[in-house]
Amino acid sequence: MRQEFPGAVPEIPVDNIDAAANYYVSRFGFGKDWGDDAGGIAQVSRGHCRLFLTNRAFREQHGNAAPLLIWLNLNNRTEVDDLYEAWSRSDARIVSRPESKPWKLHEFTAADLDGNLFRVFYDFAWELKRDKPNFSGEWVLNRQSSTLDPGTDAMQSATMQIDHREPAFHYKGEFAGPGGPVKVEYNLATDGREVVNTSPDLSIVSKLAWDADALVASWRIRRPDGEMDIRFRYELVDAGRGLRADERLRSAERNQDNVWIFERRS
Repeated sequence: MRQEFPGAVPEIPVDNIDAAANYYVSRFGFGKDWGDDAGGIAQVSRGHCRLFLTNRAFREQHGNAAPLLIWLNLNNRTEVDDLYEAWSRSDARIVSRPESKPWKLHEFTAADLDGNLFRVFYDFAWELKRDKPNFSGEWVLNRQSSTLDPGTDAMQSATMQIDHREPAFHYKGEFAGPGGPVKVEYNLATDGREVVNTSPDLSIVSKLAWDADALVASWRIRRPDGEMDIRFRYELVDAGRGLRADERLRSAERNQDNVWIFERRS
């Protein structure tokens, strides 16, 4: 019977353990379990991920040194994007933004104080072998089943028309509230490529990508007065008779987490 191994514990070369551990806690969201620079080694952990931080004196016998590359395999694109956003907000050193690569990894890279790299990824190659759901149709908001945060909860009704011919995705929506109708329309491809539109006072980066059987649309909007990130995760429910849209909005002025439930009209 083959013995099963526990999760490996990488040894991360650092210059000063106390400074490095503080960075892992404040920037990467780890917890410090034990150790300090005087002892030459410390452990930080987050969930099932454990890391040993060692200083130069501790490593002298083996001579291992920075930089080291650590691969962190997450469960889907959304987790990758969420971690990127969390680490960006905490001022972690971001080397590259999330992107779906030709080699079928959705990934980004971050660095610690000593130049060691975290390559955070999701392998979506298996998704390409499956038939994807089609979101085409006319959809009507089920307001009672939806959960909307204050500021959005005044919306009374909404309709969406989606023309989905993989990889093309054409969306038209109209939302009715006390201030009158709000219309939204966009065309994106589901390949995860970023589409950049700029003007002197506005920059919008849009993309649409598969996350298993869900489609995730995101917009990063930059104006002179600040930034706003909007993301919708579309998923068919109830054997295709319903559509769930999870919305997340982040800006300096407000945060929103809304769940929109739509029913198929045609």
